[in-house]
Order: sequence, then structure tokens, then C-alpha cells
Amino acid sequence: MNAERSTVMSIEEKLKEYILSKYGSVRAFVQENGLIYSNVDTILRRGIKNATWTNVRTFCKALGISVEEVARGNIAPAALEAAEDAPRNIRDVLAVNEHTLLDGIALTEKECAVLRMAFDIAIAAIRENRK
Repeated sequence: MNAERSTVMSIEEKLKEYILSKYGSVRAFVQENGLIYSNVDTILRRGIKNATWTNVRTFCKALGISVEEVARGNIAPAALEAAEDAPRNIRDVLAVNEHTLLDGIALTEKECAVLRMAFDIAIAAIRENRK
């Protein structure tokens, strides 16, 4: 009886795939973000759970993703409320582009447009309620 290979990707595989889709290579990601290659390589090869908290936090911040979600095995945008450099304009907070993920999958241009439209409707409703 042959054991079938699991189709579930590890978080490390998801992270590497995300990096490759966004930067083209791990080395480009490291260089563009001023990271130490061996730290990133350790996270991707030995696992998130075997890395230091500081390295994981730095890694996730460079990708703009949530450390908490990575710990759960997901890739999701980082929460902005705790970020010291969080944008102050709601448009910046709600910026949607091809690097935005939903359930770990990048949004298409059409999906981004739908979200932008929904944001515009919500913003208009908030402004109307403030009157």
C-alpha cells in the first residue's frame, strides 16, 4: 500500500511560495529588506518554531504579515493598530493591491476592485452617520 503525499503545505512552504511570488527569490527578499540570509534560511528550512522570536518578528514585519497568524499556519496581513508606523489615513490602512492575501491567496485585480468599492461604500456610510 502506497502512502499518499499530503497536499497540505507547511507554513514554511507557504512563506517561501509567498516570498517567491512577491520578490522572485529568497535572496532578493533578504537584500531588499536588509535581513540576514542565514536567519531567513533557518526559518524556511528548520521551521518557524525553531527560530527566535526576534527573527520571526523581523521576518514577518518585512513581509507585512501577522506573526500570530503565521503561528497558526496562515499568512495574513499584519494588524496595523499595534504598529508604531501605522498609517494615519484610512485610505492607507485600507489599501488593497495584488499583494493582499485572503485565506493565504493573493487577490486578483478584479477582487481588489471589489474590496475598494466596498471600502468606499463603508466610508460614505460612516461620513453620512457623522452628520
